[in-house]
Amino acid sequence: MRDEDYDNRAAFAKSAQDFYAESSRRSLASFEANDFKRDLVYGARPRNRLDFLLVDADAPTLFFIHGGYWQALDKGDFSYLAAPFVEAGVAFASLN
Repeated sequence: MRDEDYDNRAAFAKSAQDFYAESSRRSLASFEANDFKRDLVYGARPRNRLDFLLVDADAPTLFFIHGGYWQALDKGDFSYLAAPFVEAGVAFASLN
């Protein structure tokens, strides 16, 4: 095996680009349709931010950490995932 054989981003570049473009489009629509509190600070580092969609004060909260870790993507690329949780009465927090 070569190092290149483990590079899924390169192997599936077109499908990944399509997926991320669709995620961004759906997330923008989610931000526009909901009252997200954006870029709330939870730590001292510049990327220690989260986007939060509150259902009510007593609701449980799902904390979503996206899979791009510190190298790629952003919490805002995944806000569209909030919809089914909010509909079920669960607040949604997406963290960087």
